[in-house]
Amino acid sequence: MTDYNHVVLCGRITREVTVRYTPRGTSIARIRLSVTRRFTPRGETKYKVEQGFFTVEFWGRSGETAFQFLNVGNTIIVDGHLKQEVWRNKEGETNHRTYVVGHTWQQIDRCLKGQ
Repeated sequence: MTDYNHVVLCGRITREVTVRYTPRGTSIARIRLSVTRRFTPRGETKYKVEQGFFTVEFWGRSGETAFQFLNVGNTIIVDGHLKQEVWRNKEGETNHRTYVVGHTWQQIDRCLKGQ
């Protein structure tokens, strides 16, 4: 079986979209996304933030348009893959950071009907 790394998230933007540029001029937009899960215990609909928040990076043109059009509170669907960075700090401790590299995004009103 081959490995498969594919992520689809639907959530709300929780921080202002930031953008930076590589030395070659490629834009990288960074978004913080809150994803909730809807469940119904005993007939009462509740929402819970799942696993905290997700950092999503968009490279190139999709990053430029995300920076231009997206704001805090917008609901978007993100299609991408997971990426993990590992590095050692000055004290020699190993640090990890896992985030989503977004391929495409689409702004929507709501992820789930009734949410």
